[in-house]
Amino acid sequence: VELKPLTATSYNSFMGGVDKLDSGLQPYSPNRRTQKWFAKLGAHFFLVLVRNGWVVFQSRGGSYDFLKFLELTIKGFIQTTGPARSRQIQAQPGTGPNRQQHLLKRLRPTGAQARPAKRCRQCYKSGRVKKTVYCCNHCQGNPGLCAVPCFGDWHANQN
Repeated sequence: VELKPLTATSYNSFMGGVDKLDSGLQPYSPNRRTQKWFAKLGAHFFLVLVRNGWVVFQSRGGSYDFLKFLELTIKGFIQTTGPARSRQIQAQPGTGPNRQQHLLKRLRPTGAQARPAKRCRQCYKSGRVKKTVYCCNHCQGNPGLCAVPCFGDWHANQN
């Protein structure tokens, strides 16, 4: 019979749960080189929370493996929050007689562009090059316009 050193016995008696947690989360590690440190930290905490929930679920007779439990948890979060809604920003007051028709609209992602942007027409007139994610949904050509102050300035100059 081989005896373990006292330090190894002590470590095993107090740190068993931590080792199990680390080894259980290792295949699902959120540590990617492209993410910022706070995104990695948030994803790690989320996985720890889900893992602890799975341990409680298993102790009460649950039969799912961790991957299935993780998948169902994420689906549950997505279904309760729902898809993101695009919102239209109302024109600034005093931008002309047809101000009710002119709304600032956010450009929607397309297959080719995940984050579409246009040049701001008002900034371009002033000699600046600035990209914006908003456009006027009523003006001809749906010109790209910064929310403030270009949207109001553009419509004041159009009338």
